[in-house]
Amino acid sequence: MKKMLASLIICFCVLIFTNVDPLYASDYKESNVIDVFDVIDNPEDYDDTKVIMHEDVFAYIEVLRNDPNINKETKKELINSTLQDSRNKAVSYSYATITETVKVTSSYSCRPYFYTKFKYSGSPNPSAMVQVDYADINRSWNGISKIFGGNLHYKLETYKSLYWDLNGDFYNNGSTTVGTSFKIGIGESFALTFDAGYATDHYKYIRKTGRYKPAGILSVESL
Repeated sequence: MKKMLASLIICFCVLIFTNVDPLYASDYKESNVIDVFDVIDNPEDYDDTKVIMHEDVFAYIEVLRNDPNINKETKKELINSTLQDSRNKAVSYSYATITETVKVTSSYSCRPYFYTKFKYSGSPNPSAMVQVDYADINRSWNGISKIFGGNLHYKLETYKSLYWDLNGDFYNNGSTTVGTSFKIGIGESFALTFDAGYATDHYKYIRKTGRYKPAGILSVESL
């Protein structure tokens, strides 16, 4: 009876520790942490990460409007939401596009990207990264676009930490159906799905993770 009880306890512990958030079941290393504002200040030091802090809300809206990956309904919702935020005189926001170049092979790369929102509370520096408005993958590279089946997970862990995890397979032939990217706030996560239809001629499996931690953020007051 004691042996049976001990076995049950061991099995229960195994279930607990193996049932983890897929966002963290990865080969993530601390070396993948990127300071968003350092990228802005020193772009020449970063080969794979690009950050554009948009000049104002209208510049950001223009980027949303011209993104061919965003469907019409989502685009309208994002633009309306951004305009509504801009009318709130008590709080100010800025918007940034963070793009990561992920090397799949020596001749092909893809670029996950994230539209992020920062809040200011009476200081020149932002007080929080409060939202990821949209995320997707640019699969065009030097005139080549591969089929992809997998997921792009992203989680706004805290007001100054955005984690992402790209996991899936690339193919030379077939079609890709992309799910709808959802807006997330602090503590929330989402998995954007990519379905490879009639995929043939497997090209490469990829797994890449990272974190963006803007060091310029000072506090979490007045969220």
